[in-house]
Amino acid sequence: MRRTAGIVLLLLSVMAAGAGAAPWTTAWQKGTAEAAIDVALSGDGRTVAVLNGPALTLYDATGSLLWEAPASHAGSVDISTDGSLIVAGGENLRAYHRDGEIAFRHDTGFFALGSGISPDGSTIAAGFDNSSLMIFRQDSNGSFEAAHILTTPADVTTLDLAMNGSHIVTGDREGFIRYYTGEGRLLWSYKTGSDLLSLVITDDGSRIIAGMDHGVVGLLTANGREAWKQTAGDRMPAVAIAGDGTVAAIGADGITVHSISEDTEESVGTTGVTALSLSADGSGMAAAFENRSVALVTIGEESTPAVTTPQGRTETTPSTPPRTETDAIPPTDAAPSPALIVAALGGAVLLALKRR
Repeated sequence: MRRTAGIVLLLLSVMAAGAGAAPWTTAWQKGTAEAAIDVALSGDGRTVAVLNGPALTLYDATGSLLWEAPASHAGSVDISTDGSLIVAGGENLRAYHRDGEIAFRHDTGFFALGSGISPDGSTIAAGFDNSSLMIFRQDSNGSFEAAHILTTPADVTTLDLAMNGSHIVTGDREGFIRYYTGEGRLLWSYKTGSDLLSLVITDDGSRIIAGMDHGVVGLLTANGREAWKQTAGDRMPAVAIAGDGTVAAIGADGITVHSISEDTEESVGTTGVTALSLSADGSGMAAAFENRSVALVTIGEESTPAVTTPQGRTETTPSTPPRTETDAIPPTDAAPSPALIVAALGGAVLLALKRR
């Protein structure tokens, strides 16, 4: 696998060098016990959270496992720009520090279906299956307190927050995208006709990218207008947008990188994608794939990537002190596909070439 990855890097370096662009490298790639439900890359590109069936795991930029915790039936994971806080829902709403210690927990007796954290880490929001949306603000002592509780027209299943929680976008079971102020005042609604949605908002709240279960991806502006719409396949696509709004990524049967500023796009590969996440400036991408693997690619100096496969190995003990909430991911025999990594890196290279 190392030799294959090295060949990929050499090819990509030649492609980027030919256009005068910095090369993209594979920081790491690894197999997972199951196809990941969600991934979250911190805005600074240094920390990756992976929600994988039974466990929530956190990795650093080298691919070193920082810690694992039970997923508790969570459906999404989010992370602050500096990677200091990680949020997941499920049986209850939880936030973890980067060292794996619990930073916040809220249990209403209802499932937290969709949850998220603002890029600056000051605001947490979650939609529960009793048609409520709760917004928590960090106080001067660093604790999170409920600031606003809303009754929503339908259960919120996905959401995302702009910087400092100034705006919140939600997707619900009735197929509506709703855009709120940080105080919970509804600004507009957008009917998609989709039972399932995935959403990401830019740091300034000016753009929202949405994936819909009939294979459609839409880019909305802060006033609820469509900037563009396209069909990505027959299923709900994974979507991501850089915090600065310059680049969007779409995952379906392969990855499509869309340069918003240039209004151009390129499609690469045919491997199924389950989740995507971009760094704040679009220079890093974390991706999860149907063949049970996760990859992180970054722009920078060429180097030999750290590669980990689950074949014939036992999970090692995290370097952080033992915690009560641990649930080791069992080894699996699914190794990352070279074609998969080529697809992910190819999309990144296309992005690098277009941004020159």
